[in-house]
Amino acid sequence: MIGSRRLIAVVMAFAVLAVSAASAVAAPAAKTTTVRCRGSATACTATVSIAGRASSRSVVIRLTARNLKLRSVTVTPARSRGSYSISNARFLMGGSEYAFTLKTVRSNPTGAHLTLHFGR
Repeated sequence: MIGSRRLIAVVMAFAVLAVSAASAVAAPAAKTTTVRCRGSATACTATVSIAGRASSRSVVIRLTARNLKLRSVTVTPARSRGSYSISNARFLMGGSEYAFTLKTVRSNPTGAHLTLHFGR
């Protein structure tokens, strides 16, 4: 009896692991966009497109220097204001990268973009 309970527990544990592994393989990888921030060691500007249909993706901005702070975010055109959300924003690589999740909630016109300004 004790042996059969252990066998059932082991089989169930393997089944859980197999389902977890299958779902991890089946899940599509999140799209990541890498953008270079242009400017100097004291300030830089990065532009991220929000044109097109609704989507969700990770964005990584490579900053020109460490320890820059996000000063402002502007959207072009103005009618696209409110059509996006930024979440999970954080600095990586000792402050030399800024990463966030960008979700666009509706279609935006061609050329629509966010401009992120960083400075000391």
